Amino acid sequence: MLDAASLKAIALEARHCFLLEDAPDFVELFHQSMGLLQAERQQPAGHDQAKLYQDLVRAAHSIKGGAGIAELSTLHNLAHQMEDLLEAIAAGRIKAEQTALDLISLAMEEVQHCLDLAARDDDHPGDSPGAAQMAIALQEFLSQAQTPAPEAIAPAGNAPSKFVATALKVDLEACVQRLEKLLTHDPTPRSAARQLKTLEEECRLLGDALGVPWLKAIATLIQTALDSAAIDSVTLSQGAIAEIRRLTQAYLTNPDEAKISESFQALLSVPEPPKLEIPAEADPSPDPVPATPVNATPKPAPKQTSSLQIRMPIQQLNRMGNAVGELFIGYEKLTRHQDQLLRASRNLKKEPSNSTRSAMK
Repeated sequence: MLDAASLKAIALEARHCFLLEDAPDFVELFHQSMGLLQAERQQPAGHDQAKLYQDLVRAAHSIKGGAGIAELSTLHNLAHQMEDLLEAIAAGRIKAEQTALDLISLAMEEVQHCLDLAARDDDHPGDSPGAAQMAIALQEFLSQAQTPAPEAIAPAGNAPSKFVATALKVDLEACVQRLEKLLTHDPTPRSAARQLKTLEEECRLLGDALGVPWLKAIATLIQTALDSAAIDSVTLSQGAIAEIRRLTQAYLTNPDEAKISESFQALLSVPEPPKLEIPAEADPSPDPVPATPVNATPKPAPKQTSSLQIRMPIQQLNRMGNAVGELFIGYEKLTRHQDQLLRASRNLKKEPSNSTRSAMK
């Protein structure tokens, strides 16, 4: 079991990973999406506002999760309030939308301030003077400015919970975007198949965890198509991206309408090969199979490996390697001690018989 010093070192490494690697990416995503959204609201240019809101929610959600792991409680609470307000704006429940967006932008300034303070000192809690007040302001604004969603887009009575909706809009969408980005930069069948396998595993895990049946169904269809190799992986990836996004939107609006489309099923279907008709006068017996040489050895089937990847700092890997080495050293010491105890036990058992023999003499 790891001691307190090792646990503290691991927690500190997770904090550094969030502050120096993950948080800057999330902040950049937020500013980029917010800039496009504000420009689209002032002068429409064809950008998908729903997609921009999803990116903003994802950025706030990721900062919230990273701050929780890094034990930055004030930042975690602030990002949580930002996420709630952004979801309300995206759902059409906020009438004063521009005011809410301006408030969100001010909150992001406090987020950046918290990150800067925490990055300067490992023991700093990352509490900026205005972060706590900003979180309260966001919460009060949401409670006062929130209005019922329009009836035209009101979800059905069995609408998914907020947790499920966030997992689909943030976690699942992030995996879809990784596949979409790969198709843009490296549209090779091998790379597409590898990333599509990751998407299939993500769909299956989320489907089991959230109880979403269409996620498990589409994961099964993707896996079957990948195993059969009957369709090009790039074409399959493009179809899967469009179908998952369509199903997600349908499920969030009315879960009963979330059904895999016939067009996607047709994309995966493979026509059966034509049957060869054997003439009546032809010999129906099959051709003899050539004998396999004695020295021929069958090739082993390639092992299936998971395409899941995890990013981990090199220092943490070194510590894990050292810990494994210490475990092996400890195991060898215990083995030697056990051997010594066994020899001592055998010697003790021999002592009575030796004493008896001496007395008889």
